[in-house]
Amino acid sequence: MGKGVTVALVILLVLSLGANVVMFKSHADLASKALEAEQLQSEVKALRTNITLLQNNISSLQALVEMHKRNEATLEKVNKELENELVELKNKYNSLQLTLQDYQTMEANYEKYYEFSRKYFMLQDFLESVLTSDQETALKPHVLAAVSHPDYTANSLADITEYVADHVKYAQDQPVPLPPSPEELKYGYYSPMTAPNVFLPPADTIEKGYGDCDDINTLLAAMVKVYFKDVYGHDYAVYLVVGTRRHGSGHLFVMVPVKRGKIVILDASGSPYWTGKSLLDSLLGNDAAEAKPIREAWDEYRDRIGSSFDEIEIYYIDFYGDARKMFEGTPAEMLNWLEENTQ
Repeated sequence: MGKGVTVALVILLVLSLGANVVMFKSHADLASKALEAEQLQSEVKALRTNITLLQNNISSLQALVEMHKRNEATLEKVNKELENELVELKNKYNSLQLTLQDYQTMEANYEKYYEFSRKYFMLQDFLESVLTSDQETALKPHVLAAVSHPDYTANSLADITEYVADHVKYAQDQPVPLPPSPEELKYGYYSPMTAPNVFLPPADTIEKGYGDCDDINTLLAAMVKVYFKDVYGHDYAVYLVVGTRRHGSGHLFVMVPVKRGKIVILDASGSPYWTGKSLLDSLLGNDAAEAKPIREAWDEYRDRIGSSFDEIEIYYIDFYGDARKMFEGTPAEMLNWLEENTQ
């Protein structure tokens, strides 16, 4: 009986141990599953957080997309406006280009006009236009009509002087405003001025039949040059002499230099004058200019005009635009210069 109890106790012990093992294993499994569940819950929570972040990011991105769409629309509108402005600016530029071309054309035309007009107001420019081929052609018939003895220069000089005096009456220049220079016109610093003299080309003077001493005696000088070159056949020098006084008055006359220190002075303004003119010669119909020694001829002419000058300018004129100032100084210095240059 004791063995049976023992066996039974052993069996019970073994069964108890097995049951404990099974229960321990089940408890371990439950603990493991509980841990896994907790981990899963943690992962789910993290995923939910990430989903929320992603949703927020998506919302932000959607907002950015909307903003970019609005910006794109704004930029398209601005771009269209800029394109329109560009077209308008191009049109304005083209218009300004045309205006600039018109201005440049006007400026160039005005420069040409001013250069052309200078010969009517500026002595040097005027003298360069006195003996052009057109002037020579226009004056030659008058020279031929004037001279009665073409082979005699002394008589011809007197004839031409008398012809000019008879055909052109003295008339003082009227005040004429000087045109502004291109620089004055461009920069706007022009001050209105009146031309002290208005010069007429010789052919215009003889055609109009009037002029002041500048016009009359320039015509005289030009006709004398045409006579020497085209009629007499020897082109002698002819001077235009400008005398001025300190109080502002002045006079222009003609001088023909002759060798051996002699000159002939001619003046057709008012009554005709030439060196050596005498009443007897006029009565006898034998008018002839006489070449006299420089100082004698000058004293005779000074007596005729009534007073001397303070300053003298002498210009050499020739055909085709050749005009040069040869001398500038006092009358005494002029006499010395003439004596040195007519030997």
